[in-house]
Amino acid sequence: MSNVAWGYAAHAAEAGNLDVNNLLAMLEQAALPQLASFKPQELSNMLWAFSKLQCRDDQIFHAVLREAATRVRDFETQQLSNLVWALAHFQKGHSPASSAYSPELLDCIAEEAVPRVDCFTPQSLSSLLWAFATLQHRHSNLCSAIASRAPARMSDFKPQNLGNLAWAFALLEEAPGSYLLKTLAASADTVEKADRFKPQELCNLMYLFAKV
Repeated sequence: MSNVAWGYAAHAAEAGNLDVNNLLAMLEQAALPQLASFKPQELSNMLWAFSKLQCRDDQIFHAVLREAATRVRDFETQQLSNLVWALAHFQKGHSPASSAYSPELLDCIAEEAVPRVDCFTPQSLSSLLWAFATLQHRHSNLCSAIASRAPARMSDFKPQNLGNLAWAFALLEEAPGSYLLKTLAASADTVEKADRFKPQELCNLMYLFAKV
């Protein structure tokens, strides 16, 4: 079931006029009684897909989220990143009354992520912090861990990853530290390097530099 949801969300543009609401209703009916048997990967895929498809059904999203929240410690790094990304996107399309925002859950996810910062891919790490910033949830230990350990792998980060990290640190008003700042500055300190960045990504870098 999670593969069906993920597959459709990942290739929605190719699926034509398939009725999304009908698909989600069928998935809800089939999935709800079985959520306890879902693996972390399946829960993560479901939440990612529901957010990607702009699901407006609070019941299924919250049910999957509640199940995921009880097993955060079993999630791999990519699954943690997808979970917070899904929360951030779901939050943007819903009123505070139907919000999935949970400070306790985000703190739990951050605490799981901190000792595993080196295990995240550049994309999943930047997406994780982007989602925390989008949710306006500050976690200083997570930011400190990223600021101190990400620069060693900065050559693996794409411009989009760098831009997202810069934007997140700026929005959260967390000090990125001199090591990360120097590394970010060096990523665009020549015309040749800067040409790799899209305008918005460069703006995100400048936004961070202006904030500090």
